Amino acid sequence: VYNGTEQTSAYEDTELYTVANVKGTNVGNYTVNFTLKDSANYEWAGASSVTFAITKATNVWTTAPTLTKTEWTYGDTAATLNAIAQFGTVDYTAIPTTAGTHTIVVTVAGNDNYTGLEETLTVTIAKQKVTLNATNSSVVYNGTEQTSAYEDTELYTVANVKGTNVGNYTVNFTLKDTDNYEWDGDSFVTFAITKATNKWTTVPALD
Repeated sequence: VYNGTEQTSAYEDTELYTVANVKGTNVGNYTVNFTLKDSANYEWAGASSVTFAITKATNVWTTAPTLTKTEWTYGDTAATLNAIAQFGTVDYTAIPTTAGTHTIVVTVAGNDNYTGLEETLTVTIAKQKVTLNATNSSVVYNGTEQTSAYEDTELYTVANVKGTNVGNYTVNFTLKDTDNYEWDGDSFVTFAITKATNKWTTVPALD
């Protein structure tokens, strides 16, 4: 059986003939010829050669495919793969980096000398949680339209609201990448316009 190294047929000479052993590495049929020592008085009663065959090997994992981890959170360091085959080069689909459940296919291509290998591994990457870094805010009624003043961040956008009258207005925040992030808690705050304390701009007086 193929083993990746050169192998030699192991026939031995006898008192009547000699053997020309052959060497080979790859799968195939190699002819081993025998020669009579005294061809003047002896002759072959049939063939004077045999076949030395190197047959195809069944490949195996010497280190079965494994990952350093099968679960992590988006943004964390991804897993690494360990795998070694008896023959051939290990190849695999890319280690995923986005949130979700993914498969990684580990393969070794077969050839004339050995069979191929394939193994499927599964990993789960959780969404990274985002805590809204904003709190409720308020302004006092002033008779004009007033706007909440929250700002976008690298992770989310804000839909600021406008209002004139006293009341509670909801300000919603939206994640930019919902495939890989999710809210850890509320995704909104309250923008309040509170009741004003009226005052005289001209104090009442009699002429």
